[in-house]
Amino acid sequence: MFKVITESHKTWWKLFGKTVYYKNETPFEIRNRFLFYRWTIQKKNNLSETREDQTTKARKSSIKINEPDVSVIVPVFNAQNYIEACIRSLIEQNDKNLEFIFINDNSQDESLDKIKSIQDNRIKIVDCKINIGVAAARNIGLAIAKGKYIGFVDPDDVIDKDYFGHLYRKARINNADIVMTNSIVKMSDNGQIIGSKSSGNNSEERNLNSRDRMRIALTTGVSWNKIYRKELLLKNMIHFPEIKTMGTDNYFTALSLILANKVITTNKVSYFYRENPNSIIRKKKDESYFLQVEVYQRLLERVKHLSIKRSLKIEWEKVINYRATNDFYNNIKGFDTDEQKRAFIDFINSKYNRFKIEPLKEPIVSLTSYPARIRLIKETISSLKNQSVQIKKIVLYLAESQFPQKDKDLPESLLNLVDEQFCIEWTKEDIRSYKKLLPALQQFPDEIIITADDDVIYPQDWAERLLKSYAIDKDCIHCLRGRDIKVNNREIEPYSRWRLIKQPLFPSYKILPTGVGGCLYTKALLDQEIFDKDKYMSLAKDADDIWFWSMALKKGTKIKIAHPSLTKPKIIEGTQDTALWNDNVKRNDSVIKSILNSYPEVKEKLFTN
Repeated sequence: MFKVITESHKTWWKLFGKTVYYKNETPFEIRNRFLFYRWTIQKKNNLSETREDQTTKARKSSIKINEPDVSVIVPVFNAQNYIEACIRSLIEQNDKNLEFIFINDNSQDESLDKIKSIQDNRIKIVDCKINIGVAAARNIGLAIAKGKYIGFVDPDDVIDKDYFGHLYRKARINNADIVMTNSIVKMSDNGQIIGSKSSGNNSEERNLNSRDRMRIALTTGVSWNKIYRKELLLKNMIHFPEIKTMGTDNYFTALSLILANKVITTNKVSYFYRENPNSIIRKKKDESYFLQVEVYQRLLERVKHLSIKRSLKIEWEKVINYRATNDFYNNIKGFDTDEQKRAFIDFINSKYNRFKIEPLKEPIVSLTSYPARIRLIKETISSLKNQSVQIKKIVLYLAESQFPQKDKDLPESLLNLVDEQFCIEWTKEDIRSYKKLLPALQQFPDEIIITADDDVIYPQDWAERLLKSYAIDKDCIHCLRGRDIKVNNREIEPYSRWRLIKQPLFPSYKILPTGVGGCLYTKALLDQEIFDKDKYMSLAKDADDIWFWSMALKKGTKIKIAHPSLTKPKIIEGTQDTALWNDNVKRNDSVIKSILNSYPEVKEKLFTN
């Protein structure tokens, strides 16, 4: 009836000389853990709260607090190069009614000394005599926190001066369980601003619905850009799974988002996230990454027992599965040898029965061009040859009628790129933009085909995003850019109202892929009528994307936008003056109407999605 959770047992036996037993597969394990924390802190066998010694007390500042607005938990391990900047950004917060809990996780550098040197009575230090990992360290902070809300900061990061004050005010005004900043700024190791990190959300000042919360969990499961009502965590027994691996944030954040009554976001303050080259994210993968599967197994098991609507539970299970498999695929790349990669794949497949991991397949990348664009296409080809995954073949289909002298009509810069991977194929007839897909489907009927446009410089992980998305949902067509087809009272709204989908979630018939972002097809997912030249030339002469989409729906195939999406592709300068889409936007409504009238079964799919 009872069992020992292996990883927790090892850690807590070393630290406290006690064994914690949990009832198998029930939420009571979390309540027991919190009670055990509190008991342990009182006994403090091998933990020392270094702030309580007489020397330190004499050096405390004059700041006095009662119940803190926010308890800020900072797990620290070998962060001597960054910890002082982190502490300064905390103690200089505009809101003075805060407490800062530093959990020194047996650092082997000067981190602890640097924390102890700061004179501020809001600082609490817990010194662990063995390394217990970031999850267990945060849990100790949760056990002793006295604030109304809980916040997290990593020891190599910094925050705006009004960060916690602003989040706390938002929480109190809106009676929110969670307040999150959308503004995550990426810093280099030396503190230079190098970009931003997606929070998974774009809205502000409203209670996020379940789909918004799912997008956050799918995009970034980090705990440190939010504050959480402590009562929410205690009441629902939310803590970090004590496993020394990546992804423990995802467990904590997903449960909090599911169970929170109100989640509010803001763009007014920023969290500055340092891309530390020595962080766990960037280190070479080792045995600890095999344990990540346990994080997601525990999370799915916990969600299974939650008292929420069944339909909502199913959707959350899908999101967690998407996130898990995406993380597993990302981990594969970090192992040095094929033997290690194979061992990891075999382990995941033996433990994670919700999805079968397999090596990503090598696709055919297909595209076309015409004389007005041909002199600039070398930039597109170069980006396709520089992908993070292996491409089996890159094929450029050109019409003989447009280049009557064939190679002699092509720029030398393009011909120099031809090799075993990249080739140029000639078509007898010019079927306009349809050349980017239809010839490839016929030439490679059993292969994965990814289409590209000839005026885009694609990011290095472009094909990888599509292939990972396909590996998870093989019965869908996948794209990186798509529009949300608006349907109102069984009527299709004008194309101009179809907004780009920035934060994708689930497959749908009501997604129109836009080819500029790249699309992944297999012949089996498309109706055979896709090759009917008379039909597509009469119905959608310059609207290949709409034709391909309609033939997917006719086959009963849904569309899925891969994550992360590519809403703003890098267009090659000087190519858009002659682009077909300038005219297509005006004609799309009539094209869509003609296709739906010709194929009522496609139209019906939009109403039964």
